[in-house]
Amino acid sequence: MKTYRAIAALLHYPSAELAEAAGEVAALVKAEARLSRQAAAAVDRLAAQLTLGDLLSAQEAYVGLFDRSRSLSLHLFEHIHGESRDRGQAMVNLAAHYEAHGYSIDSNELPDYLPLFLEFLSLVEPREAADLLADVAHILAAIRIRLERRGSDYAGVFRALEELAARKPDRAAVDSLLERDRAPEEEAADLDKEWEEAPAFDGAPAGTPDGGCAAARDILNRMAELAAAPHEHGQGPHGNGPPRQDGA
Repeated sequence: MKTYRAIAALLHYPSAELAEAAGEVAALVKAEARLSRQAAAAVDRLAAQLTLGDLLSAQEAYVGLFDRSRSLSLHLFEHIHGESRDRGQAMVNLAAHYEAHGYSIDSNELPDYLPLFLEFLSLVEPREAADLLADVAHILAAIRIRLERRGSDYAGVFRALEELAARKPDRAAVDSLLERDRAPEEEAADLDKEWEEAPAFDGAPAGTPDGGCAAARDILNRMAELAAAPHEHGQGPHGNGPPRQDGA
């Protein structure tokens, strides 16, 4: 379904190329008619903002939202597992699910990155895609609510994804995620402190796919091994069973 791919494009870091294509992306969503009129209009508003607004301002806003706030992270398992070992195993399982469907991922990105996940959903059967999306619907809802609180047009894109999911998000699960929220400025300050103090990045070559992080490098290596081995079918994004559609 092209709508998944279109939304994935809009969630990437704003570039001149994206600004030029955003209107066409929104038109594709409208033409495929998988969304309600309200949801399609919300996608169109974001596309218009990217097309007509100042590119530097759009980039600064994007970084302020998705790169400087763990609660808005586009890496799904960040919201569930944080930096625990469970996150690494969940990503390995998700990568195996991709590979089982013949979908190869670029080693420059981890498998729980939302735009990558949406690209995958665009390639599978609509029912399976809706089920897999429902697995992370509570995460998408929590991010949408946080974006609404900040007055961001990106909220409309997440509402559209909720609409495409096979089931509505579990309210208790959404509330559980929201209970962890902190003030945006506190989140940003904590991230700045971590980046300054994190020894794992000291001496790391610039531009490496894993940023020099040993944990990420280990995960990428395990993913490469999985690509050459037979995989079990039916793993959902949580890495704990068949897609059931309700990570991060």
